[in-house]
Amino acid sequence: MTKLVVIGQGYVGLPMALRAAEVGLSVVGLDTKRSVVDALNEGRSHIDDITGDELQASLARGYSASDDPAHRRGRRGHRVRADASRG
Repeated sequence: MTKLVVIGQGYVGLPMALRAAEVGLSVVGLDTKRSVVDALNEGRSHIDDITGDELQASLARGYSASDDPAHRRGRRGHRVRADASRG
């Protein structure tokens, strides 16, 4: 299974990560905020457009959130930076 790391789990990165999990990729949503990571892994979304049910389904399909920077350096898989605050 192809692994994708989506860096940033805000209003751009989280929907992108969940869609990738929906189509069959193994996805790690990387974020620096531990509270966000914990909430996502418990099925609680901080993004209004993402319901808890959608998040739970993605968790079951292969999505997980992490704050471990080692995912940025992995040699296998692909990484996408989804930081809307940068120009």
